[in-house]
Amino acid sequence: AGLSAALKLRPDIALLDWLLPGRSGVEVCRAVRAEPHLAHTAVIMVTARDQENDLEWGYACGADDYVVKPFLTGDLLERVRRAIERRAPAQ
Repeated sequence: AGLSAALKLRPDIALLDWLLPGRSGVEVCRAVRAEPHLAHTAVIMVTARDQENDLEWGYACGADDYVVKPFLTGDLLERVRRAIERRAPAQ
C-alpha cells in the first residue's frame, strides 16, 4: 500500500523501517529504486537493526542513509534535509 501511495504522490523522501508488515523495508527500498517515477525520492532506513551487515544491506538496497533507533530527532531531521538535497533534480 505504501509503494502504491508513493507512486501516486511521488514524495521527496521515504522513511522505512526494516521490519514492515508484509514486505521488509529492504524489499520496499529496492522497489522504490527500481521505479523510474521515484528516482528523486530519497530513502532513509530507520530501524533498530544495528549490526554492521545490516547497514551494508541497507545501503546495498539503495538507501540514501541509515539511522539506528533510538535516535536524536535533530539528527534525523538533518539527515532528512541532506538526503532530500542530494536527490533533488537539477534545476
